[in-house]
Amino acid sequence: MNKKELTKEDMEKKLQERARKIFSLSSKICTLDLAHAFCRLSGHVKTIDCVINPIDATYTGAHDPTIPVARLEVRLDFFEHMNQLDARKAFDSRMVEIGRYTRTLNRIIRAGQPVTQSSELAA
Repeated sequence: MNKKELTKEDMEKKLQERARKIFSLSSKICTLDLAHAFCRLSGHVKTIDCVINPIDATYTGAHDPTIPVARLEVRLDFFEHMNQLDARKAFDSRMVEIGRYTRTLNRIIRAGQPVTQSSELAA
């Protein structure tokens, strides 16, 4: 199936597959203690919200909040009234965002070193 033939349902399935991959990679990063990777699925609006924080992130207290390594918020479906062309444009844009985020997750795993606030990967 080529790009032009994707239906809204096909695009939604691809977005959901990528979301599952992000959840899996995020879990691996946490298991390996490389960073704090958070993923939240809001099922009622079919949206994922993900963030990667350094392993030494500050969440409370007098310290300044930690700047995330990466953040992603993307919708996994399309509005009913959206025409096919607009849905395709939205899909392409979302896939670019997801790809960028996934590359960051993979880069952290490949490096195999904890991401700290002062590390190069956190920049």
